[in-house]
Amino acid sequence: MLLEYQRNSFHLFCFRLDSLPGLVAVDRIFDSPLELLSPAEKEMLTRISSDTRRQQWLACRAAAKLMIRQAFREKFDYSDITICSQNAEGRPVRPQLTVQGQTLPYVASFSHLNEAAVVALAASDSVFAVGTDLVRNQSVSPVVVKTFFSEREKNLLNGPQPITPDDIWAAKETTYKARCQGSGFSPRRIEVVSPLIGETVTTRMATDNQASHFDTQVVHLLKVADYRLGFCLIQDTRHAT
Repeated sequence: MLLEYQRNSFHLFCFRLDSLPGLVAVDRIFDSPLELLSPAEKEMLTRISSDTRRQQWLACRAAAKLMIRQAFREKFDYSDITICSQNAEGRPVRPQLTVQGQTLPYVASFSHLNEAAVVALAASDSVFAVGTDLVRNQSVSPVVVKTFFSEREKNLLNGPQPITPDDIWAAKETTYKARCQGSGFSPRRIEVVSPLIGETVTTRMATDNQASHFDTQVVHLLKVADYRLGFCLIQDTRHAT
């Protein structure tokens, strides 16, 4: 395990993919990872052709279910819980957690790389949405900076407060995952508008095509092994922490 973080009802779990089977096996013995999926999730998995992507997808769901059972003391079996992160049109949305069609009182967010992943989970009676992202150190190229960073963000990279392209990218992705509602990821719609102060930055996300209205968001950035990990919490549709 790379990191386990808790604040009130918010839980963050960062792990290497090859360590997850051992962590889950302490909680539930299984012969195949497919045993951890609900029937609906098994059908979703058939639509993913890449073996690497399938492993990442399955690992995030297994980790989220492990957190529900251990952190929140739920008695559901892994295969009882369905986690869906697409709407009926196949567009990305915040993950929805259900048991037999009934929505569970949790909000979640996932991020994964080839070798590591992070899962964020919180009780929905205190948090409206969560977002998280994992970025490998020094992985954001100059081409990405030139193409997707605003002039303000480029100036922040050269400012007196230390902030890296990885920080800015993690903050953009984290904000999107907390606030996405069926729209694709558009990096230029999300802008980091403050330097890194302690472990936080402030972002703003355009809520219309004319970029005349914005939602602001505080994003926490943590150093975890070889990664930059971002997370944020939205207490309701108007306020963020």
